[in-house]
Amino acid sequence: PLILISTILGIISGVIISLITIPVIAQRVGYIETCGMAVAASMDVCIATIEHNTNKTTAILAFIVGAFYTIFIPIAMPIIVAM
Repeated sequence: PLILISTILGIISGVIISLITIPVIAQRVGYIETCGMAVAASMDVCIATIEHNTNKTTAILAFIVGAFYTIFIPIAMPIIVAM
């Protein structure tokens, strides 16, 4: 149960940090970099923040990046762990 709780808290804190830093990254660094901030959460939770602080093209790219991470990680992790 402790590992589960720490995992959930890690995910939630990562999303909160992404929601806070996406506007700063969009203004000071660039639009494309905001797609990598939220990783898989850029597909759902952070998409509104990304679209509000960037443009529609970047929001579409963020959705694609989030979908890629959502599909790729469950496939890649067992392969990496098995090595």
